[in-house]
Amino acid sequence: MNFDKEKYDTYIDQGLCAGLNSDSGQVCIEAAISLALGEGLRDEPSCVHPRIRELTINLNDNEWSSSEARAQGLYKLGLAQLGTRVGDKYSKYSEIENLMRDKIIKRKVLPVLKTIYTEPQYQEELAKFEDRSDLLRLRNFTTFCKQRFAIVIGLDSLNSNLYCYYFLAALSNIKLLQKEDPTLTDEDLVYVADLITETLEELGHSNEFDSIWKKQKETTYEV
Repeated sequence: MNFDKEKYDTYIDQGLCAGLNSDSGQVCIEAAISLALGEGLRDEPSCVHPRIRELTINLNDNEWSSSEARAQGLYKLGLAQLGTRVGDKYSKYSEIENLMRDKIIKRKVLPVLKTIYTEPQYQEELAKFEDRSDLLRLRNFTTFCKQRFAIVIGLDSLNSNLYCYYFLAALSNIKLLQKEDPTLTDEDLVYVADLITETLEELGHSNEFDSIWKKQKETTYEV
């Protein structure tokens, strides 16, 4: 892989745009990678796994506060994904979305549910998430609530978006559950970008830019 990081940094410094490119000369994160690889203006870098590319494009094309914020938020992810495309499309990186989903359920969904469903019967059911926080647990909890005629506004939509790996939509659902403005902020978008890089590291991914995108070795991640 012949990657020109100086060229990549140049495109990052210009700010990144939604879509492939703009009249001002800005490009998207995947195009910046392709250009730095010498592959021309395209959004399918040859060394990036298709699933990771799709996750990144979804982030790139979302509404950031500015092109500079988009570039800053996606910089490390752009470097992290280099070298993830291998011969077998069913490689370990194909599991990244399942792992990300479990993390979102445990870190984002479960704490919110605990503040909404405070009665003992619901807390007991939510305690089951501690040994395994996955979509099946969430579905079971939603069914549990319906059987007791509890209010489940937003839970069905959350289940559906997580099932489809629509992580940004799921974050909006979580905000609605908390009766907050569902509009995603730069902080929300960076959260997902960092979650991708974290999960890549947990999957054993490594490349020549580890010192830039990886967390400190002493850091331990929650599953």
